[in-house]
Amino acid sequence: MHDGDYFEGEFVDGLRYGKGIMKWKNGDSYQGDFVDDMFMGKGIDKWANGDFVDGAATGKGLYRWANGKYYEGSFFNGKATGYGTRFNPDGSIDKQGQWANGFFSG
Repeated sequence: MHDGDYFEGEFVDGLRYGKGIMKWKNGDSYQGDFVDDMFMGKGIDKWANGDFVDGAATGKGLYRWANGKYYEGSFFNGKATGYGTRFNPDGSIDKQGQWANGFFSG
């Protein structure tokens, strides 16, 4: 791919389709489902800073920050939206309830 980016997986008509892993030169990666060259379905996004999301960009999933905090719950377009819980590194609850566009709303 371009400039050191790398994809390993399945293609249909020249487009990423099915299971695969995309790695960018900056250290970010995505491993999971692709449809028509787009991330679609379940997968794991990992960023070079240590943060990662395990689940679906839309649906249920887990987001873990490099500092040890993590969020379990609903996502929409990759952001915490709907019901979910953010935990402290020790497993205690930091915030629990409704989230909108990545922010706690009560």
